[in-house]
Amino acid sequence: MLLVYKISCLRKLLIFSFAFLTLISCQSPDERIEKAIQSFEKGKNQEALQHLEKALQLSPYHARALNLKGVVLFELEEYENSITAYTKSIASDSGEYKAFYNRANAYYQIGSFDEAVDDYTRAIRLKPSIADIYLNRGNTFYQINRFSDAVADYEFAQKLDADNPVITFNLARAYFLMDEVEKADVFFDRTIQLDMENAAAHYFLGMSKIWSGYDKQGCSLLEKALHLGYDEAAVSIERYCK
Repeated sequence: MLLVYKISCLRKLLIFSFAFLTLISCQSPDERIEKAIQSFEKGKNQEALQHLEKALQLSPYHARALNLKGVVLFELEEYENSITAYTKSIASDSGEYKAFYNRANAYYQIGSFDEAVDDYTRAIRLKPSIADIYLNRGNTFYQINRFSDAVADYEFAQKLDADNPVITFNLARAYFLMDEVEKADVFFDRTIQLDMENAAAHYFLGMSKIWSGYDKQGCSLLEKALHLGYDEAAVSIERYCK
């Protein structure tokens, strides 16, 4: 009887183990991806990576899982590894703009600006209606001193998202560096209307006003910039407003 009991228990254990393994194996990559997203949104990046690795064990060329893996690695500042993940995602599905856009952001972070421009351009071809792609490509052009190209991208982004203060500020700053002061002033002023706490916009508009002969207005803007935490304004106030 003892032997029968042991065999019976073993059979139940095996049945339970088989059922447990079956339950695990039946989980789809998409279910793992959803768990990864939930973990990522809670700031649990390593846990998110574990879910994505399990999804990729089930489906090694799953483009969405690879792209999301790149996103998590980017958040962890592992930019080279994120580029590898995005590249694999693109190899699995070259018709999805997100992986190109995300890889461009990673290239930007490591200073590979030419590669970033190429990927932003490919993302635009696939999805030409996203303002952030033009904004980020414009930022990349700005970094390599291609200001006219930056302006063109910022202007297009601004048409797509007219109330985005980041776009209006970057457009104003590019105009400012190209000595197109009147255009710069329009967009610095627009930035302040959209974001009253933008210290840099107050500063640059203040300097522009001073250089245009409007000292009182300019100094008032510099004082506001300093109040908002733009420390460089103190030097300009000392020089132009005392």
